[in-house]
Amino acid sequence: MSIKTFWNILLKVLGIFLLLGVFQIIVQLAATIPFIWDRHEFIPIIIAVLLIVAVFVGYFFLIRAFFFAPAWLNKILRLDQGFTEERIDLNIKTSAILRIAVVVVGGVVFIQSFPELCRQIFIVYQQKVALNVNAGFQLVIICLVKLVIGYLLVANNKRVADFISKKADDGVEEEKID
Repeated sequence: MSIKTFWNILLKVLGIFLLLGVFQIIVQLAATIPFIWDRHEFIPIIIAVLLIVAVFVGYFFLIRAFFFAPAWLNKILRLDQGFTEERIDLNIKTSAILRIAVVVVGGVVFIQSFPELCRQIFIVYQQKVALNVNAGFQLVIICLVKLVIGYLLVANNKRVADFISKKADDGVEEEKID
């Protein structure tokens, strides 16, 4: 495998992590709107909405670059320069590396989300029973969604890897890395 191909694959894997992180950030930003709304001030609400839109647009372009233009990022960041060897010797297809990466990322998300889901359920239970407070289920739902996303990434790793490869290459034949 060439150094350039290695960096392109690594950038796609980092794009998967970025994609998973965007959900958490957008939800956290959106959760601030009800608190600002209660104050009945127009300017802070506009600022919060503009911030959410700016973060979303920024993440959209970053994820798009990492998934669908890794060669451009590689060129801009000069990641393939400074290596004495031209190739890394591995006898594996690019799609297999992407599938492994998708499984690892999905597994990490699943493993991180499960304890957090249990913790959030326990917190809701404590608030409901001990404090007799009407607890919100937003964080439980977020953790559950992350858990399902992790599972789906692991279960559908071939489809996800094929989608990433197909969109990035746009018809370029898959190369075997040797």
